[in-house]
Amino acid sequence: MKKILITGGAGFMESSLDLINFVEDRQGHDFRYAMDATKISNQLNWKPSFKFEEGSKIIIEWYLNNKQWLKNIADGSYLKFNKGKL
Repeated sequence: MKKILITGGAGFMESSLDLINFVEDRQGHDFRYAMDATKISNQLNWKPSFKFEEGSKIIIEWYLNNKQWLKNIADGSYLKFNKGKL
């Protein structure tokens, strides 16, 4: 994730690294988690729309551009919206 944030391009999230609390790896856990889409590709002829890095960048940008949405989820005020009160 650091690589995506750092190499995101001109002005892309220089301050965003400050938003993340990086923690030490937990003993007994993998340093990386491998993803293999071979089975779904072979059985369903599925192909990803984006490379992992590109998709991650899109997701991070969305969250940075929708901070109020995230705040509403975190504080529970989205529940009022579902009841028509927000």
